[in-house]
Amino acid sequence: MPFKEQFHHLLTNNSEIVFDALEERYSLPSADFCHSSISVSQEIQDKRSALTRPDEASKVCLDSYHRLVSHLGKLALEGTQLSDLYQNAGQLLVQELKLMSCEFWEILTDQDTLNLVDYTTSVDISVCPRFGFDKRSLKQILQESQVCHEVLSPSKDQHTQLLSLESQRYGLIIPGKSYPAGLVIFTYPFQGVMGQKDVDLLQDVTSILASALERKRAEMLLLTQTNVLQAIASGSNLQRTLFFLCQLLEQQNPGAYCSVLFLDTAKQKLESGIAPSLPQAYAAALNGLVIGDCAGSCGTAAFRGEPIFVHDISTDPLWAEYRDLALSHGIRACWSMPFLSQSGNVLGTFALSFEIPCQPTTRHLKIMETATHLASIATERFQSTQKLTRLALYDDLTDLVNRSFFTDFLASQLEYKHDFEDNFLKSKRKSFALLFLDLDRFKLVNDSLGHMVGDQLLIAFTKRVLPYLKSEDVFCSFGGR
Repeated sequence: MPFKEQFHHLLTNNSEIVFDALEERYSLPSADFCHSSISVSQEIQDKRSALTRPDEASKVCLDSYHRLVSHLGKLALEGTQLSDLYQNAGQLLVQELKLMSCEFWEILTDQDTLNLVDYTTSVDISVCPRFGFDKRSLKQILQESQVCHEVLSPSKDQHTQLLSLESQRYGLIIPGKSYPAGLVIFTYPFQGVMGQKDVDLLQDVTSILASALERKRAEMLLLTQTNVLQAIASGSNLQRTLFFLCQLLEQQNPGAYCSVLFLDTAKQKLESGIAPSLPQAYAAALNGLVIGDCAGSCGTAAFRGEPIFVHDISTDPLWAEYRDLALSHGIRACWSMPFLSQSGNVLGTFALSFEIPCQPTTRHLKIMETATHLASIATERFQSTQKLTRLALYDDLTDLVNRSFFTDFLASQLEYKHDFEDNFLKSKRKSFALLFLDLDRFKLVNDSLGHMVGDQLLIAFTKRVLPYLKSEDVFCSFGGR
């Protein structure tokens, strides 16, 4: 080690002894000697000051930390936006710990992908660039880093381990209930290990951020539930309601693809898929999926009536028939949960898909349980409305529109026919005819052979007429059985 570095190391680690020796040998203030012989960092002067008045300096430092941490905690409790909270936390750490930079990275729902949410620096970005544009994977960073065991907290919590990433750059994991919520990456300008008080401040800040993040996620999930229930109550279209649900959940869970499929019980197929962000070709290929005991995540979940969690499509036998389809579109994991009617019948499936292999956590299960509950309510409400509409507007015997529907439809056509004020409508107007078919002596059939035979006659008559109708024709059961 060069003499200059050796001397700096000696000053840093044995400053009290060195300062006394310098003053005795040269009768000079040690700080003056340092400035005249070698450039010594402000860290050494601060250390000497702390050593001459250890209790006072320590008390001032702790009071400052406590005040700042209390302020940050108050902002979190007041419901400050997460982006603003991250910014305040970054500024606090940069100012108090004299950091060159501080970055907050959010860990996405797949539990591995990192997304930069805030960057604070006290120097030019060219001097201290952002960390690892090519390292967006938490697993990769953990593999390439080392744990600074000297500064572990007394609880030995793995989430509070200080990671040495590269020269003068460190990382600290923001803990979460189910999986790490994020990562703080900062540049420490001084050589050597950080002091325990500085590490304690980092841990306090990350704990506040973790609590705020969990609370915000819970609030957003509750807000999603409220918004979707309001859409259902207002009579919103089923497809639109569940599309809205998927969009909200994807916004709250970056990295996840939400999708809904409905079960056609007659065909035993999953159809009418809703998938706002899945690749269109992939979503279209899944439309019409035949359910079975080995039909991917959704097909198997609908067939068994139970959740199916596939964390790696490339190796799971349930995806044997559809593996190439999924992998070709970048889908590596898929978790599916069926949503049921009140009687316990499968109505469809809700799924979360990911681009990397991953397993669900308790938070993911809560999201899926909420989503399937909302999907069940929306679907049953839609089906009930359809049944009421059919009872009100359709003949239950022949399945033709009834007199009420036909009368309203005829009135609208006559109003359109006699509207001569708009020349464009007049030029585009189409003529129509009204044909009334009566079954003579039908009462005699009912009286002599019974109403069941009369019903069979009406059904047979309807079946004979339908093949001769055009798509725009309206055939009505007018009554008078």
